[in-house]
Amino acid sequence: MNTNVVAKILGVSTSTVKRWVKQLGLQLEKNEFGHFMYTKNDIKVLKGFKEKVQAGSVLQDVSDEPRKGVINASTSSNYLLEKLMLKVELLETSLRGKADDVVTYQLLQQRREIEELESQIKLLTEKLKKLEAKQATQAVSEEKLVVNIPKQKNTKKKNIISMFF
Repeated sequence: MNTNVVAKILGVSTSTVKRWVKQLGLQLEKNEFGHFMYTKNDIKVLKGFKEKVQAGSVLQDVSDEPRKGVINASTSSNYLLEKLMLKVELLETSLRGKADDVVTYQLLQQRREIEELESQIKLLTEKLKKLEAKQATQAVSEEKLVVNIPKQKNTKKKNIISMFF
């Protein structure tokens, strides 16, 4: 039973039950959430304590040594160890999942960067081909200009030479 149920049985508040447990030094078992678990014997001890308090006894004068709870240390520690190991396994699984997510994200990011670089390379290749084609057409047109230019005779040179002879 938990503290709320015991408080209802005794007709007192939960804080009173907790205070009495502390004052009596009851060693109660706790559940996995850290809450006290009361047995029938614990409730009997608390009822007897309540009766003494109602009879006018001062809390410090109550000298009955109540039954102290027995905790099987090996079972309790094994249970706690198993519980701890389970939490560690869950954390490791979660950590592996997070690591996988991070690696996946990084791979996707790198793939996007590679695709962007490939598209830039394609654009640059196309521009280079256009420039080479343009340069080739200009070279052809320059050759035509060179070929089409009529050669002028060096009449002046001949005239000057002929003047001397």
